[in-house]
Amino acid sequence: MSLTTIYGRNSKCYVLEVWTQPWLRWLLAEAYHWYDMRIYKVPGFGQLERWLQSRHRDEEWTYVPLSCQQDIRCHFLAKRRKTVVATVQLTEQQYCEIKKMLYHGTCNAE
Repeated sequence: MSLTTIYGRNSKCYVLEVWTQPWLRWLLAEAYHWYDMRIYKVPGFGQLERWLQSRHRDEEWTYVPLSCQQDIRCHFLAKRRKTVVATVQLTEQQYCEIKKMLYHGTCNAE
């Protein structure tokens, strides 16, 4: 399920999109995202990555980096093989109620 705000020239509308995705694809996207967000927090990892890249500078086709480098693959994996079941336009009040329920917070829809 995705909750989105779409901005027009003089208007704003809210959309709820319900989708399905194979659970293995979803699990792969979640695992990749977890790895992507945490790998650079390991002490010394950035230095190791730079050292490896300097050693394999001329091997651009055979060298595979250890890190994800915060790339677009995470987004690609999360969106791949999704099937949209329904798309519903919401009012601002409905949007705020759903957002509070999903994200356990407040709604700043203005």
